Amino acid sequence: MSCMFTDKNVVITGASSGLGRALAVALSHKGANILLAGRDEHALAQTKALCVGDGDISIFVGDITAPEDTQRLLTAATASKNLDMLFLNAGMSMWSEFKDLPDIDVFRQMMEVNFFANVDLLHKALPFLLQSRGHVVAISSFQGKMGVPYHTAYAASKHALVGWIDSLRLEVEPQVQFLSVFPSWLKGTNLRSNSFVELGNKKVQHQSDKGTDVHKCSQEILRALEKGKKQLFIPKWYKWLPVVRFLIPDMLDRIIVQKTQKNIC
Repeated sequence: MSCMFTDKNVVITGASSGLGRALAVALSHKGANILLAGRDEHALAQTKALCVGDGDISIFVGDITAPEDTQRLLTAATASKNLDMLFLNAGMSMWSEFKDLPDIDVFRQMMEVNFFANVDLLHKALPFLLQSRGHVVAISSFQGKMGVPYHTAYAASKHALVGWIDSLRLEVEPQVQFLSVFPSWLKGTNLRSNSFVELGNKKVQHQSDKGTDVHKCSQEILRALEKGKKQLFIPKWYKWLPVVRFLIPDMLDRIIVQKTQKNIC
C-alpha cells in the first residue's frame, strides 16, 4: 500500500546501530529507497540485512565530520535520483563532570560530530531537498531543551542543533519540512558505550533496560512525519518539561540530578 515513504529516496546517518538502524528497518517496510551512512561497514551490512521491502538499500561508509566524505555521500545519494528525506541521526555523548575534564577538546569534538557535521551535510543537501520539496529529521535530545549534569558538552551541542534547525526552518518552509525529535533515554543504542567518559573511579551503566525502545521510537517518528509535525518529544509528556521548568525550576533540577546519578555506580 502506497504511503508518503514509498519509493522515496532517504539518507540516514548513524545507521550502523540504535535508532538509525531502527529507522532504516521501519522505512524499508514502507518501501523507501535508503542509503545507510556510517563508519562501520560491517555494522551497516547488518543493518541492510534487516531491511525488507521493495525499496533499494545501499551502504555508504564514511565519516560525516570530514567534508570530503559528506560530499561523497551527497554524490552517492543524488546520482540520477532525487533526495527526498534526510535523517540527521549520527552523534556522540559524554559522561563527565566539567571540572574533571583534562581540557576542552571534548567540547570541540562534540560540536564537530553533533553540530558542525550536520550543518555541513545539510548545507550541501539543501538544494536537492528544495528541488524535491523534501523532509529533514533532526535527532536532538531532551537535552537540546535543558541541561543535564555530566553532559555539558553534549547538551551544548544539542542546544546548538535545535537553534540552527529552528532558524533554518523559518527560512525555507514550506519548501522543505523539518521535524526535530527530542527523545529521552533510549533503550537499544550504543550511545552510552560510545560516549566520552571521565568519571574517575566511578562508572556509567553502559546498557540500560529503561527508556523508550528504539523501534517504538522509530515508529513514532514516522507517524510524526506523516502528520506534518515540527517537533516530537519521546515520551510525549516530555513536551511539558519546559513548562514545568518555568513553574517549579528548583524541583525539576533536583529530579534531573537524581535520575542522572542513578546511572553512575
